[in-house]
Amino acid sequence: MKHWETIQQHAMLGTARAPFTIADLPAAIAGELAWTPLDAEEDFLRLASVAWQYGQTGGLPPAVSAVNSAAVPEEKPYCPLQATGDLQSLVEDELYTLVRVWLQYCQAAGQLARPEILPALLDMAVRRPELRPMIMAVAGNRGRWLMRLNPAWRIDPPAEDDDTVWQTGKPEARRALLAGMRQTDAARALVLLQSTWATESVADKVAFLNILQTHAAEADLPWIESLQEKGQKVTAAITNLLKHIPGSKIVAAYQDVLRQAFALRTGKALLGMLNKTSVAVEEAVAVPAGIFTTGIEKLSSDKRVTDQQYILIQLAMAVPPAFWQTHLQQADARAVITLLQKEQHTALYLPALADAAATFRDLVWVRALLDHGDEALLDSAIVLLLRALPVAERMTYAARFLKQQPQGIIALLLEQDEPWDLALAKNIIAYTASEVYTYNRTFYRQAVHNIPVALLSYIDTFTPAEEAKKPYWRTHADELYRLISWKEQLQRSFSQTN
Repeated sequence: MKHWETIQQHAMLGTARAPFTIADLPAAIAGELAWTPLDAEEDFLRLASVAWQYGQTGGLPPAVSAVNSAAVPEEKPYCPLQATGDLQSLVEDELYTLVRVWLQYCQAAGQLARPEILPALLDMAVRRPELRPMIMAVAGNRGRWLMRLNPAWRIDPPAEDDDTVWQTGKPEARRALLAGMRQTDAARALVLLQSTWATESVADKVAFLNILQTHAAEADLPWIESLQEKGQKVTAAITNLLKHIPGSKIVAAYQDVLRQAFALRTGKALLGMLNKTSVAVEEAVAVPAGIFTTGIEKLSSDKRVTDQQYILIQLAMAVPPAFWQTHLQQADARAVITLLQKEQHTALYLPALADAAATFRDLVWVRALLDHGDEALLDSAIVLLLRALPVAERMTYAARFLKQQPQGIIALLLEQDEPWDLALAKNIIAYTASEVYTYNRTFYRQAVHNIPVALLSYIDTFTPAEEAKKPYWRTHADELYRLISWKEQLQRSFSQTN
């Protein structure tokens, strides 16, 4: 469209320098237009409008090749008609959390989205990547067929073998491949990474090392410890990975320092009638200079913690907690925790053990710290420890400790896909109802996928005690009632037959 390029040039130069006149229009419309000039700016807008309409009416639709194929017949049944209507309403209201619930219910029922809703779902898959796996699962053969016809919907790339993806794929695809393979075949994932390591970019090397860290294993050590990288970012990522593998030389060096700093002491107490066991700490222990090249900082930013204590705390955070059981000659994790909690100067290091339990995914220690840790320890580490637990256990412990760290625990529980049990949900909503300024309707829209439908009959029991908060809660409660009612409706819809 030559005339449109001319309009753009006049706009960039400005009408004062380059007035746009009727002579600049295509001859096909300039000769037919009755025109009286008024003002340079006004003339530009009027003539540009005419040119745009000319372009619109004179344009041809894009050429589309004939569709000479049909979708493969579906093997699964379509969802009920009522469920399709529900989904259309949720999409129109932009209730995407409930759209996610709809997709989960559809998958769980072994059903597919009906053809009439597929365009809306495929549009959503383009805009919201987090929903793509579930949309692909319910789109069926017809959905994949439509994706091949419309380039805008091609969110499902053609299947390629792992070697092809690794050699020619985009960075995101390669990282996803390595992460998935790391869970199913860790040894093969390592071989794949080794095959191209020398040619990888700094960004990719760091990303790949972070993926290995998630599933760090002793089998990785020979290769990881042999790497000699010049770049600071890659070197830091290697060091961080090695700090997650119990058998690494870095962890061994940390343990050597801790062995010198902490020692078990036995003596007599209560006029010599009882044996007393305690832990002595030599905070001024010599720390090899090489330790500080591994990310250990020398200076404390907390006035309550000395520099030497801070160094020991960092080292304790980076060794498997089982080390203490062996070094302090204790029968189990509980005995170590009890021993360290005896004295204030040793209790200082317990939060570091909580960090270590989470880092090394030692569930025995995580549970022991939750069950036997004192209030000070739990105040500092409760969310970290809960995050390390499997979902079912996490919710059990969360109900137990909710009053201690309500906001942190609620934020953690929002991250999971699994619904809360009714007792836990009641405790959470009772708390959020009393904190109406912090937890508003946006929160309930986010949380509805976790909240069980059974909570519907309890909403009126959560009225806050403070009069000033009651009007706010009423508004929030109405939204909560609407959202859970929607969830109940979806359950009913998917229980129907076509």
